[in-house]
Amino acid sequence: MKNEFFTFIQLLGYDDGIAHKMAVLFDSLVGDRKIFAQFLAEECDCDESVLNRLFKANFDDDDLALNGWVVSYLFDSLLVYYRDDYKIDYDYLNKYISEQIGQKFHASYDEYTKIHQQNNQFNRFSDDFITDFNYICHKLENESEFTLLHIFSGDDDVNYFVVDKTAKPKLLALADELGLVVE
Repeated sequence: MKNEFFTFIQLLGYDDGIAHKMAVLFDSLVGDRKIFAQFLAEECDCDESVLNRLFKANFDDDDLALNGWVVSYLFDSLLVYYRDDYKIDYDYLNKYISEQIGQKFHASYDEYTKIHQQNNQFNRFSDDFITDFNYICHKLENESEFTLLHIFSGDDDVNYFVVDKTAKPKLLALADELGLVVE
């Protein structure tokens, strides 16, 4: 798993040092959790209750909880990416994507709403962040060589990574191997 997670982080666009550190931490959770606990205590400012939950959790019964929890802690602590509430701040997202791709990018809630309503065969509107994601992803792919990857944390947030379009199939395959929920 360590090698797959290392490759996954590299394909997200991060250097070998960060990828190695994250892979070691991720790998420690499927074996001896002491390395990850030390990381939490030193770098994440977590309290003792978080550590207790980690050591008492039976992750064998819930791999999704393990991976959602791990991804959230590792990514929040070591990576820069777009994270927001499910009610996306389009101005902030546009700025983030523009910086990542090196060109102006603009998506708007009004445009998303119009497209969503036109395509909704049942004439019902639902403000669903996955639909939002598909709109933004499609727009980005049409305007650049990039796409978005959304890594689910198990919470009601969005975690977007701007990645090269050619890397997305490999990232999705690795995510599946790792048990990460990725779109």
